[in-house]
Order: sequence, then structure tokens, then C-alpha cells
Amino acid sequence: MRNGRSTSLPLALIAAVFVVSATAFAAPSTDGLVLWLDADDAESLTRDAGGRVSQWTDKSKAAHHARQAESSSRPQYLPDRLGGKPVIHFDGSAFLNLGQPKDLDFRPGQAFTIAVVYRVVGSASGTFLAKGGGSARERAYQFYAAPGRQGAIAYGVMRETARSTETNIAFEV
Repeated sequence: MRNGRSTSLPLALIAAVFVVSATAFAAPSTDGLVLWLDADDAESLTRDAGGRVSQWTDKSKAAHHARQAESSSRPQYLPDRLGGKPVIHFDGSAFLNLGQPKDLDFRPGQAFTIAVVYRVVGSASGTFLAKGGGSARERAYQFYAAPGRQGAIAYGVMRETARSTETNIAFEV
């Protein structure tokens, strides 16, 4: 998000985005889960006549729904796109806005986990989830994929890992 808005991301979110505090992640339940966006659950998606997603309903108890009011900036829902599963395709100009929920306001030293299943084709890159804008030193956090790598910036500290395939499951703590 840039000043509360997601940045554009030319990629497809394949299954789900989960954000949970690290202490709650150890238990196999949804306790502590603050964001769960599931592309495989068609009931969690509000689509317009063209199949573009205007709302992706958060399946966690926190109800941080991702929305896009502007039809030209909505991502596309594509059924049976990857391994028989649906995807939400962000074409580089599409984004969804989560607003600025306090549950996603992670502070320096606070442990949390994010899991994203995604596919980035070719030299595409973009941001999955971010808070704040400006330089890396000013940004609260940003999780991203770039050609050959994926990474995170949290309160001015950057950590990257190699990405050798188009489809990945990224875990950042």
C-alpha cells in the first residue's frame, strides 16, 4: 500500500494471503489470523460483469476486506488458471485497498508471519502487501517479488532471498 493504497503488481495470487502473529501461527487454528484472502473460495469474491474483483472478502475474524471501487483498477478473476485452481490476476495497474487496519500495523520487533502463494511471469515485479511509502527507511513494511528474488523491508531493514521459479510460496517473519 502506498499511503493506504496498494501498489500495482503484475502477478497472480493463486491461493491465499495469510497474515498472523507469530505466537498464534503455532496452533493449527485461525486464532490470531488478521487477514485471509482465498482465491479458491469464489464466495469470498465480489465480481463485476467482466469478472473483475471489486471486493475480496477477508475470511479471518478481523474482516479486513480488500476493495477496489474504480472498475479500471480491479484485478481479474480467472477460474481454472493454474493447476485447475483459480487466480486473481493483477495486470500492473490493478490493486486492492485494505485501508489502514490497526491489526496490520506491525511495529519494530513485533513477530508476525505472512504466507503468499503467487506466480510472477518473466521480469514482472510488484508488492504483495505494504504499509507506508517513501524511501525504505520511511516505510513500515513491504513484501515484494522482483526478477529472481523476493524480499521484505521492515522499518528500514531489507531481507531478500533468491526466487528460481515463477510459482512460489513466500514466508516472511
